[in-house]
Amino acid sequence: MAIATNRFKCMALLANLVLMAGSAVSAGTTVSGTVRTAAGGIPVMAHVHRIGFGGLTMDPLDTVAVEPTGQFTLTMPDTGLNRILVTAVGHRALSVPLDIPVDLQSLTMDVVLKSHDYLAEFDQVFITGSWREYNRRAAEPMIRQSDGTFLYRYSGTADRIGYQLLGLLDDPMHSVNGTHSDSYSYDGGGDYISVLETHGAPRTIVFDPSGLIRMDSKDLPGLHFNPSSETLTRLWTIEQTAVKGAESFLEAASRFMKEHPGEKTVFEYDWRNTLSSLEAAAGNPADPKTQQFAAAQLLNLSSFPSVVEPSAVRRYVGMIPPESGIWSAVMLITLDLFDPLGADEAIRLMTSLSERNPDRNVRAIALGHLAMKHLRAGHTDQAQSVYRALRADYSDITFVQPLLEQLNPDKAIQPGKPVPDFILKLTDGTTITRESMMGKYYLIDFWATWCKPCITEMEHLHRSFEKYKLRKFTIVSVSLDVKWEEVESFRKGKWKMPWLHVFPGPDAGQDLAMKFEVLGIPKPVLIDPKGVIVAMEIDLRGDNLDKTLERNLVDSAR
Repeated sequence: MAIATNRFKCMALLANLVLMAGSAVSAGTTVSGTVRTAAGGIPVMAHVHRIGFGGLTMDPLDTVAVEPTGQFTLTMPDTGLNRILVTAVGHRALSVPLDIPVDLQSLTMDVVLKSHDYLAEFDQVFITGSWREYNRRAAEPMIRQSDGTFLYRYSGTADRIGYQLLGLLDDPMHSVNGTHSDSYSYDGGGDYISVLETHGAPRTIVFDPSGLIRMDSKDLPGLHFNPSSETLTRLWTIEQTAVKGAESFLEAASRFMKEHPGEKTVFEYDWRNTLSSLEAAAGNPADPKTQQFAAAQLLNLSSFPSVVEPSAVRRYVGMIPPESGIWSAVMLITLDLFDPLGADEAIRLMTSLSERNPDRNVRAIALGHLAMKHLRAGHTDQAQSVYRALRADYSDITFVQPLLEQLNPDKAIQPGKPVPDFILKLTDGTTITRESMMGKYYLIDFWATWCKPCITEMEHLHRSFEKYKLRKFTIVSVSLDVKWEEVESFRKGKWKMPWLHVFPGPDAGQDLAMKFEVLGIPKPVLIDPKGVIVAMEIDLRGDNLDKTLERNLVDSAR
């Protein structure tokens, strides 16, 4: 299987997906226990959160701080399927599925967290903080010292500052706390902010790599329930099997790319142990709940191309009734997850979920999918009808906002509308405008070197560029990286990107992204010789890119 990095970000969400069922309401179940670090100690700061659909750590339903003794107590008001998230300074957030029986009054849960998987060495470390509103794209480099530490001089006048560091993990845009702190605060996303008391004076911030918690243990995270529960243990085991399988793949793929820079050698990964374990759980009809949960995890893994056969996707979907709360554990945010079903069957599934699922969030996501499926099938009237229903009934849900913006029939950037006027300065010093690009097809692609889904699209972009470059077609890549040197370094590797490049810089890049309604990257937009947008996003991703270009360029040649 070729490297499937376009699903890296998606699989990072796998451990945080929530299980919310139509559950009975009781007086509440008390969940208590202990939280320990990877080294077995008490965390400097930790929290336990009751979280909502999709593991939305930015909007927990309830949060309690772990006591200085390492103990916590949290009340779960609903029985049935729930989820909690455990976070601690210097450690990876841990998501735990819980199936709480109606008659269970208390449950003890002892957790040992896994430390962050820090890079072995740090070439560059970047810092962002309260003085930059924690803008990761505006992060500044720290200065490396001869003793291996990194320094940054804060020169503001705030009495207190908070900061996070980037460049410590394999994901260069994942920010975490530093080693120099007077205290910490939770960042709302599973990690922590280092806080320093500056008293209105400048302050030198020091990052000392020797102060990081590094514990390379394959046995972590650890979890123990009391009273012991086969159901809870099975749910936990099923999810950890899927999560660790995905993590192992990512680690192996990352090593391969570092060991084979610029090579076209195909990366192979053996998923058999992960799939066989989950298949065994999904094949046990005597336990419908865990069977459905295993099917949900297998559906999530199908986000990795060639891991799960299309026929198996149909089988797993069939295991989970539309009214099941287990659908909350499926990565419905991945639009092409249900492509193996075919357009008509996918539309029927999303219609059923939007009408019958007890979880309001699932119904909202299903409506969003339904609108997108109708758009891709050319059902404009149906898409607009679904959009109106989504806006009327679910606009208060945070994650629905980007869907509404994407589906808005009045938005400027959509097929059939003229591309906005623009003046783009290319990295070779020349400029292009809407007028200068008339007479040819061109693909404007917003991307960044830190965006792993963007990197996966490189194979398709290069193949299509070579195939169509003589048909009055070109690509304009707009980098949203912090530094142009990052792009130059990237292009010295496997992907040369022999087309036009724009590097607007962090501030101008944000303005340009707003003009083109960029909610996430990669965002490709195809413009025809008359300056009209003819295709966007999913129709220009993966294998769809070649199909869309072939259809448009052949039609234009007739």
